[in-house]
Amino acid sequence: MATATFQQGVSGYTGCLDTFLNDGTSAAVNFENNGTIQAKSVASANFSRVILISFDLSSLSPTNTVTNASLQLTCNAAGTVSGTMYLMRLLRPDWVVTQATWNNYKTGSAWNTAGARGNGTDINGDWTDGVPGAVGVFSVSATDVIGTKKTFAGITQSTIQAALGGTLHFAIHQALNANANAGFYDTTAASTSNRALLTVNYDPPVVGGTAISRRTTGLFTRIGSRQVND
Repeated sequence: MATATFQQGVSGYTGCLDTFLNDGTSAAVNFENNGTIQAKSVASANFSRVILISFDLSSLSPTNTVTNASLQLTCNAAGTVSGTMYLMRLLRPDWVVTQATWNNYKTGSAWNTAGARGNGTDINGDWTDGVPGAVGVFSVSATDVIGTKKTFAGITQSTIQAALGGTLHFAIHQALNANANAGFYDTTAASTSNRALLTVNYDPPVVGGTAISRRTTGLFTRIGSRQVND
């Protein structure tokens, strides 16, 4: 088995993009490089938010076989109440991080349902409860403090497999009206360790009857003691 990790700014990796969407009076505002990414569901206007995040996986060949994967986020705000977070597959691969808003996934192109909520058009499921469709789940709680690590463990294998050699796109929603603070560091965090971390475990292809064992960090692969471009 081999392991690949993808974290903005680590080992030269620059393939992570993230932002969040905000409804109400901020529905036309882009929040890229805002210092935070947030997801929240509130009945009243102006406070619901959705995270968009993508990872360039072009350094991982589709000939590899994904065994499991996880996505770790780091809290940059203290928790208030409990709330379930759903990792959904984003179905708008042409979204633009510097243009995405609650209304549009890029300038001139509206979400099917504002806030990346369209089931089967914007995301791969029902955002209100994540079932069916969520490829990962975690909960925030009142005991979360700044620096708490939250992990979508056991991300659906087929979702990662399909993105090998290309780009992986996610939307993160909070369960309907959970009203729980859920703020995390974005790609501009001063400490790279606080930025989103995607870990992919996979089996390399068999060559001459022997599987090649590798560890990939960002754009690089380690084979034994050598580091080479993948």
